[in-house]
Amino acid sequence: MFTAVKFYGVPARMCLFEGENHGLSRNGKPLHRMRRLKEITDWFEKYLTKERKN
Repeated sequence: MFTAVKFYGVPARMCLFEGENHGLSRNGKPLHRMRRLKEITDWFEKYLTKERKN
């Protein structure tokens, strides 16, 4: 997904969480899961709302 959005010029960054794998959303450490969700919602808020916050 990261490579695809970067290919199309969409602002993105990859967040890696030490000791976690692809199941982070279900089985990760609670603090990592919260950080992951915050990263996603912040991106949605910035790039998918009607009034962009640049």
